[in-house]
Amino acid sequence: MIEAEELMKAAAELKTKYKGLPSLGDAIKEHLLQKTNESFYSYRHLANELMKIYCSGVNVISQLEQDLAIRKDANEKPVKNIETPVMAALANETYDIMQKLRLLLLLILYKKGVTKQNFDHIVRSSGIRLSDASTITNILHLDIDIFRPGHCEPFDPYVAQYTDPSRVKYKQSRWSPLLKNVILSAIDGKLSKDRFPFFNNDKGQELTPIERTGYWCVDKKYENASRLFVFIVGGATYSEMRCAYEVMQDYTGWEIFVGGDDIITPNSFIEKLQELHSFISYT
Repeated sequence: MIEAEELMKAAAELKTKYKGLPSLGDAIKEHLLQKTNESFYSYRHLANELMKIYCSGVNVISQLEQDLAIRKDANEKPVKNIETPVMAALANETYDIMQKLRLLLLLILYKKGVTKQNFDHIVRSSGIRLSDASTITNILHLDIDIFRPGHCEPFDPYVAQYTDPSRVKYKQSRWSPLLKNVILSAIDGKLSKDRFPFFNNDKGQELTPIERTGYWCVDKKYENASRLFVFIVGGATYSEMRCAYEVMQDYTGWEIFVGGDDIITPNSFIEKLQELHSFISYT
């Protein structure tokens, strides 16, 4: 009853306020303008909140991660004295432990491995708890010997390296997945059979396009396309899935599918390392 009375009252007020069609048209325009302004301010507020999070340390961490991963700065020059800002970030209490562990692992891989004594020194200097640092040592289960300096190579010498000068590179996303080189090598027929025994591409035999049943809804340009399936044990990252689309843009005669038993994010990778049995226990 109360709602009905309120509606009748509101209708009476509108009838009094807008006595003709011109006034009603102005009311509709005013309402639409108000909705547009509300949407604008909502998006602006959201953008401001995201920028606060980004400027609270994500910008520093992401740039350091890119520098460590590709060994070059934003100007494509070899990085120098990278350990100083990395150690400062590791000692910064405003960064969470996941960010620090990712940065610590990238630092070790950048140095191509460290000694056990050097690892302990880095951990103690950064203030990271030994129980948290032991998570990084669990990567030894994956046959990555981080405690043998010079043996952690970031690139596979058996896979050709490809560069794309025309590719637009952003300051905070300069790294390209190594999987992209594998896919390009597969297309060019340069993959080693010993390293990739499941890939059947004899140099003396051309790859025949896969025969597909024609459906009215299927894009015609893919009817005679060659297919490449890439399955990554342990999980695939979003950047690895993205590189498949990038390659297909340049190679229109190919369909490339990238997948795995899970989707890996930076934090979920660290969490999975934590779930492994501690390779080195700290007491």
